[in-house]
Amino acid sequence: MTCAKETVFEYIQDDTRPSIRGTYADENGNPIDISAYTVSLLIATTPATIVPGTIVNGPDGIFQIDFSPGDLTDIGKFITGIKLDDGGGGIVTYQGHFKIEIKQKIGP
Repeated sequence: MTCAKETVFEYIQDDTRPSIRGTYADENGNPIDISAYTVSLLIATTPATIVPGTIVNGPDGIFQIDFSPGDLTDIGKFITGIKLDDGGGGIVTYQGHFKIEIKQKIGP
C-alpha cells in the first residue's frame, strides 16, 4: 500500500462517505493475494477506533473501508493504520501512511 506521508482524508463529524480503498502490494507494486485475510482501519482516537473493512478483490489485493454511523465522531486529526491479518498468525500493520481529519459538524 502506498500513500504520500502527508495525505489527509477530511471528513465532517458523523460522515459515512467516502470509503477508503487500497491495494496490498509488494515493493515492486505487484498485488498480494488477500483472499483469506481480514482488514481493518485503526484510528488513533482515545480509545482507538477500529473500523472493519472488506476484501473487494482478494487475488488483486484490493480492500475497502466503509464507515458506519459512530465511526467518525471524535474531532481532530488522527494517525491511522491499516491492519491486514491472514488468519494464520501473520499480521501486518501499515501505520502513519495517511491521517484522517474529522471536523466538527455545524448542525444536526
